[in-house]
Amino acid sequence: MTRATLMTVMCVAVLVAVTVQVQAMVVNADGHHLTTAAHPGAILDTLTNWLWLDATETINRSVGDVSSQLGPGGEFEGYRLATRLEIHNLFTSAGLTLTESDLVSNGWVDDAAGQLQVQQFVNIYGQTNFNIYQGSLVWPANNDDSQAALWAYTFPGQPVDNRYWVGDAGADPNLIGTARDDMGVALVRPVPEPSVLGLVVLGLTGLAGRRSRQALSRQA
Repeated sequence: MTRATLMTVMCVAVLVAVTVQVQAMVVNADGHHLTTAAHPGAILDTLTNWLWLDATETINRSVGDVSSQLGPGGEFEGYRLATRLEIHNLFTSAGLTLTESDLVSNGWVDDAAGQLQVQQFVNIYGQTNFNIYQGSLVWPANNDDSQAALWAYTFPGQPVDNRYWVGDAGADPNLIGTARDDMGVALVRPVPEPSVLGLVVLGLTGLAGRRSRQALSRQA
């Protein structure tokens, strides 16, 4: 194996290692180049490389209203409605454990560390509910009897309760997909990333340039 080939393999290995390290994280992406000036709030799931519009960017908007703005020239062009499963996967990428997802059991968990983690996620995804149940609530694409939600249970003016709740919450059938001042609509879009081949070519180009400069230096 030549030195150039060995260095190329090492570069690819480093790229893979770095990719693995940054995955399984959800990070703040406000002002990302795929967002717009009108709706700059977003988070990035580095596991799926999907950009999620903040829950607060569509608060008090119905699913139908938002859907009408997804096409070319629309207010949310480039995004699409996220499914319940995709929202659950986002929660999982953020390190949150679904505490209830079948609309039957009461999934409250009494754990201070878990509540703090939920609150940290809500801080970047956007808080839509400011009542006793404080957290992020969004409508999924599945227009059924549920809403995806993350709630940190607190009681204003009283000692902080450590309970939290992550999953689906049953909604009034008469309110399905309607505009609510404590809910947004879950929107997501993929973020194009350079191909592995492109990264390898870039690495080889850099190595070739370096070898050329070294050769010229020796000649001089």
